[in-house]
Amino acid sequence: MSSFTDPRLDEPATAALDDAPRPPTSPLERLERDMAQTVEREPVTLSVPARPGYAVRYSTNISLDDRERWERIVAKSQRNSSDATLQIRALALFAWLMLADTCEAIMLVDDEGNAEDITTPDGSPVTFKNPWLWGVLRVGPKGTAKTVDVTDVVRAFYVSDGDIEATALKLTSSYSRDIDGLDPTES
Repeated sequence: MSSFTDPRLDEPATAALDDAPRPPTSPLERLERDMAQTVEREPVTLSVPARPGYAVRYSTNISLDDRERWERIVAKSQRNSSDATLQIRALALFAWLMLADTCEAIMLVDDEGNAEDITTPDGSPVTFKNPWLWGVLRVGPKGTAKTVDVTDVVRAFYVSDGDIEATALKLTSSYSRDIDGLDPTES
């Protein structure tokens, strides 16, 4: 019995094999391959305690630059204050900023638990930074400011500062998959 090989069929198969990614041959090669990939964490969706039927989807991709920016804003707001509750206010402001900056969409949740992004008439998602929501919540610029303070928007939406801080804790606890289901509002 003789075997028959058609060179026209072998060429494309060989070329395809040459272009296919090769598995790493060492731990060092695997590390190099894995570190070249972009990593994105999944967003987390959290209910709004004072507003049944609403939830907010938050990005969990918080960088050190984000945290440092929030810390600078908090530090700047506290410079001229001699209030005894300075640290509590600083933590609250940090939570408000984190929720405002990481909000991807405000969502409507039906009785079966299905969530749908709420969008403005132009199709953009409703977030705390969306001027459409500012109008709905009747939050406007203060004093001589020309823009809205997004922390006021977060506070108007959540109603309770305690709920804001609990939501911020839930958002940060989402970094550990070992504590899924943690509810800092329950003892």
